[in-house]
Amino acid sequence: MMATISLSFENTLLELCYEKLTGTLFIASESNRSGQVVINNGSLIGLNYCGLNTQEAFNCLIESQNLRCSFTPDLLFPVSEALQPEAALDLLGTIGYSEKMDEDEDEPDPIPEAVAEAPETNTVIYRGQKVERKVEKQTPKPEPKKSGLVYRGQVVS
Repeated sequence: MMATISLSFENTLLELCYEKLTGTLFIASESNRSGQVVINNGSLIGLNYCGLNTQEAFNCLIESQNLRCSFTPDLLFPVSEALQPEAALDLLGTIGYSEKMDEDEDEPDPIPEAVAEAPETNTVIYRGQKVERKVEKQTPKPEPKKSGLVYRGQVVS
């Protein structure tokens, strides 16, 4: 799945990092030069552009105009040189990135007891009246075993 992004390179990179996404941002310039920026859970892992690595590639991308970007989630493209976390934060800091440290995000919200215990219902309209029906959870039926006998390319039961 490839999503084309119409924002500037800096804004695109900031958005991907703030949303804590994982994947590869593929970049193409007007002169058909390509690059990749690899992000893992919002952390910059590495980048390549026009045969350049890390700092040089980043500077070249920032100075470039009319870049086309597309983000492919869950694809970690191999980079020739991985960044240390401190160096990655320094690079992102030059375009305005600051790590959010919210303690509330670390803890998942507790599920209210009333919602957790409530049976699932389905609202339907029957003869002009709203009717609440309990939805019964269906257990999957086991498939019957097929015999292992094959005769002239056909499975014999």
